[in-house]
Formats: sequence, C-alpha cells, structure tokens
Amino acid sequence: EHMWMVDGEENLHAVFYGPSTLETKIGEADVTIKEETAYPFENKVRFLISTTSDLKTNLFFRVPRWSQDTHIQMNGKRIGGQLLETGSGRKIRIDGSFKDGDTIEIDFMASPKLIKAVDGTSAIAYGPLLYSKDIKAVGEDYYHYDLKPFADTNYIPDEDEKWDYTLLYNEERPEDYLKVKYRDLEDYEWDKAPVTIEAKMLSEWAIPMWVELVPVGCTILRRTTFTQVNDTYK
Repeated sequence: EHMWMVDGEENLHAVFYGPSTLETKIGEADVTIKEETAYPFENKVRFLISTTSDLKTNLFFRVPRWSQDTHIQMNGKRIGGQLLETGSGRKIRIDGSFKDGDTIEIDFMASPKLIKAVDGTSAIAYGPLLYSKDIKAVGEDYYHYDLKPFADTNYIPDEDEKWDYTLLYNEERPEDYLKVKYRDLEDYEWDKAPVTIEAKMLSEWAIPMWVELVPVGCTILRRTTFTQVNDTYK
C-alpha cells in the first residue's frame, strides 16, 4: 500500500519499486496496475495497466539517485518523459490517456561505482545495492532459548577463507576492473543473488585476480570496503 501515492489531482506516483499490484479508482475508472520486476536485483520495472475506461491522468515514477539515464517504453515503443527535480529527488512524468492493456517499461541505467568510506577505503555499489566479499562462516550456538530451535550464534570465518584483498582500479577504464554478472534465479534471491560483481583485486601476495562480490544482504560475514590502488598500466 506504500508503493504508490495519489495527489489531490488524482495523479499516481510510483515511489517504491518491487513486485506488487495497485488497485484503485481514478475518476470513474477502476484501475489495476501490476508491477513486474526483480528489483533491486535488476534495474528494470514493467507496469501492466488494466482499467475499466480510458484513464486520463499523469503518472509519476521516482528516478533513483544512482540512475545515470532513464529509458522509457510504452507498448514497446520508446517515449520521452518530463524529468522533474523536486526537493525529495527526481521524478519522470508521463502525461496522457492510458488504455486497458497498456504497458510501461522503465530502464534505470547504471554502472558499478566506487563509494569512498571515511577511512579512505572504497566500497562498490551497483544500482540500489552495495556489494561485499562474502566470507564463508562457521557458526556455533552459545545460548539456547527454551523455545527451540532459537539460539544466539557466534560466527567466525572458515579457516580456509581468504578476504585480504586490495582493490585494483583505473577510473579511466572502470569496465576493465568491475564487471556485472547475471545468472538465473534458482532459489530465494537473498540466498543466492541473481546478480554479482567481479572485481579485479590483488591477493595478499600482490597477484591480480578476479574476486566475486555479492549484495550485502546475501552475507553473514563479509568485507565491504577495500584499500584501493590505481593501476597505471595501459
């Protein structure tokens, strides 16, 4: 119910993204808008409009701050939209009349980027997600509650796990150092994310290698920020 808002002129505002269905009434029309997306694991959202009569309204879609560009298609054809800067961020407005069966597809364009931490190290973000090196953990329960199986658990890194890496990077060629990888969704997405980032890093022996990073929410133990060195080799 909090994914959409309606203003005093009966314009609809999509403020959050995720699989959902909106059922509302605009004027004399009973309106249903179904949203299909794997957001935040993909940066594309698709809306299917069902309405009992032509829907005359403006649709507003929040543009995330990380989006470098926004591509919109309506019924498979590229359209423009008015980009609005507001006190709370950016929105795209689509004006007009919408019919039963109309579809709107929005691509928020993004690429991996570095985020500086206060200690000078760097984290890696892509779209709405922050990425980390997953550290294989070994858990040991240290307190068991009367209501089984609830317990407090301590986690420590597996003895064979490696996480001492240095991020290798060149801001003139970021695509050579950070690569987005997609895979089919096999299970619960937070157990095995359908999108990962491969980052070029230096091992503790200064050997260049690719290290897989996953969304922070997919980890128990993790390393999120890394010391960064600039690769001057061209």
